[in-house]
Amino acid sequence: MILLFAAVAAIVVAITVVLVVGSLLPNGCSCVATVRIAGKPERVLTACNEIARLPTWQPGVTASAIRGESSFVVSGHRGTFEIERMRRDDGFDDAMTHNGDSAGTWSVSVVRDGSSSVVTLRTQRIVGGPFGRFLARHIATPGALESDWLAALSRHLGDPANPIVEGFEMRSL
Repeated sequence: MILLFAAVAAIVVAITVVLVVGSLLPNGCSCVATVRIAGKPERVLTACNEIARLPTWQPGVTASAIRGESSFVVSGHRGTFEIERMRRDDGFDDAMTHNGDSAGTWSVSVVRDGSSSVVTLRTQRIVGGPFGRFLARHIATPGALESDWLAALSRHLGDPANPIVEGFEMRSL
């Protein structure tokens, strides 16, 4: 009985520590990741802009639908995201809103470098709740979401390149 009480007490203390530490952490994170993909920037941008085909190459995306000229919805294991797209000449910026307590922005740029393209993904996102902030800072691999997205894009385009996470930081947004 004493062991059971000690185990329950240890679990309560651990959860309390995670919540307290998480509540003291900044509410957001930003990341920059890059990958070099063989081929012209137009080919990369075409793949990024084919919203209807996103579930065929992006793991975790189960459905996508265009809602208008510059907005679409993506659903998957991370939730449902409503996305507003703002196009630029070298790529696009997406302003994302999530159906829960997470939101953020993605910025993708594609630049020609010889016979290949350098794709840079910059993100800023809010990490909801103290438990989520604790996981993002202490447990999760920094830049894993961004790296996974770029790796899937590379594989989709027939180039199994390895993305490089150039920077990741937790900060108040």
